[in-house]
Amino acid sequence: MVTVIFLILLSPLLPFSLG
Repeated sequence: MVTVIFLILLSPLLPFSLG
């Protein structure tokens, strides 16, 4: 369940890390 929370919190940061 904790992993899901991290995914939701980090999802907006993924485009920045990839770009």
